[in-house]
Amino acid sequence: MKISVVIPNYNGAEYLGRTIESVLAQTGPEVECLVFDGGSTDGSVDILRHYEPRLAYWESQPDRGQSHAINKGLARANGEIVNWLCSDDELLPGALETVAAVFREHPDCDLVAGRTRLLDVQSGVSVDRGPDLASLRQMPQDNPVQQPSCFYRRSRLRNEAVREDLHYTMDLELWCHFSAIGCQWRVIDDVLSLYRMTGENKTSVGGLAAWSERKALNREYGGWTSRVATTVVDRVHLPLQRWRKATHPRVVRLAATGVDKLVNGSMRALVGRPYDSVAHCGRVMLEQSFRK
Repeated sequence: MKISVVIPNYNGAEYLGRTIESVLAQTGPEVECLVFDGGSTDGSVDILRHYEPRLAYWESQPDRGQSHAINKGLARANGEIVNWLCSDDELLPGALETVAAVFREHPDCDLVAGRTRLLDVQSGVSVDRGPDLASLRQMPQDNPVQQPSCFYRRSRLRNEAVREDLHYTMDLELWCHFSAIGCQWRVIDDVLSLYRMTGENKTSVGGLAAWSERKALNREYGGWTSRVATTVVDRVHLPLQRWRKATHPRVVRLAATGVDKLVNGSMRALVGRPYDSVAHCGRVMLEQSFRK
């Protein structure tokens, strides 16, 4: 069994070498590492030249963004099992050996989703996160799948593996697509990867642009509860949040808080828990927009 790992990169020289090493040091199955650089100017190319003898392929040229780089890599990959790894993440030792064993033991499995060690670079604090089968049913309102630890059969990919019109939620859309076409998930407790939270990750700075993509996925892949919840969050909950954060007399802010709590309670009674996930996602992205 061959496993292909695609590394999209743009000016990620700080961690790129460690990311590549984490793939090349894997034991067990045959491993193919491909790097698609978007024309970096920070020394990334020098790193790629250093590793060239051990890479299956690399290139450095302008592209249309991360999703385009991922698609180019997955189109060129030869492995039966594939994934992409951002250039500030790492695979943990033995990760691919574990993944290959699960696919061999479960030949009807299309995707293997493990856990990821989320590391706050500034504090050094880490926590392990990953999905369970119940949380998979919450998609697209929530995204429980840690992308660096999710591997899948190349044969199940579309011609355009990830949608290039999405810049923040292309992984979530791919998981939803896999579920929609009936792919079989296998969730494992093993920690497969390291994800560095630097404060500059796209998911950390996406703000309302990322929320806009999440809204579209909720409406495309979610049921009626997801669509209702998304509409109420967008039209009522987030405007009230903006109102509270703006400069208004205290009595106005308290009134907005009261109305918001009433709406929240009504929605929970009507559509259940999914509203909480949608509202939380919207609030996080609203907070990001206020920090800019």
